[in-house]
Amino acid sequence: MTVITWDILALSGITISFLIVTLIYMLSYMFSNEFLKSWSREEFFNVFMTLILFGSIFSLVKLDLFANNINSADEYVGAVFSNVLNIQISIISDVSALSFISSLSFLLNPSMLTSSSKGNAGNEGGQGKLTDPLSVYISLAPFISPLITSLTSLQVYSFIPITMIKLHHLLIEFVNQDANRTFPILLL
Repeated sequence: MTVITWDILALSGITISFLIVTLIYMLSYMFSNEFLKSWSREEFFNVFMTLILFGSIFSLVKLDLFANNINSADEYVGAVFSNVLNIQISIISDVSALSFISSLSFLLNPSMLTSSSKGNAGNEGGQGKLTDPLSVYISLAPFISPLITSLTSLQVYSFIPITMIKLHHLLIEFVNQDANRTFPILLL
């Protein structure tokens, strides 16, 4: 059983990608296909950028300065993520509470305040209706809807930075914990 590390595995994946793109580029000249030529040029650029990213991460992992500061970076990014996540949760609860408040409506009838002094003035004529032209329903939705919209927008627009913070946190955890991990491979 042969054991390889993550850096050898990543480098072999980049090499295989480079070979496939090179083969497709050669086939595009053989068949005079412009689409395959442009696709293989773009993919060659992507493989080259992946190689640069891999080289950067690999060189950072091997630096002593990086190895000494990785734990503090892990704690810092983890704390930033948990704080931002708590803010996101409070925004969700605020929007829920404001949505409930905006669903309430109140009946305002100034004539009911004076009806007790007039006796049974609301039921004159035997109709039994309690409607009054002065009655009005007041809803809080027009007043609270702008707050709900702004909080929802804040929640939506903060999703991408929160996701990027979590991805950086996962990358730091990978480098911190899994940099020396090996993968057993059976060679026949």
